[in-house]
Amino acid sequence: MIAMPIPKRPAAKPADTAAAAAFIGQAPDAKPAARWQRGTKTQVTWSLDPELLERIDAVARKRYLSRAALLTTWVREGLERDAEA
Repeated sequence: MIAMPIPKRPAAKPADTAAAAAFIGQAPDAKPAARWQRGTKTQVTWSLDPELLERIDAVARKRYLSRAALLTTWVREGLERDAEA
């Protein structure tokens, strides 16, 4: 039987925290999700019941607006009412 020496672990070097933070910051999941911009607007995603979406679309058609324009109008009006209250 041959005896093999067990090598000792080298002494730990002091951590370079700036380098470690830079390395971790490059990970794909290290950054918050970017908002998708289209011109001056930010795209958002909503999940709605199909029946509610049909009602929204019906009102938008009646007012000759796109769904996005109608929802933007409603959100803006609601926020203005809330600010007045």
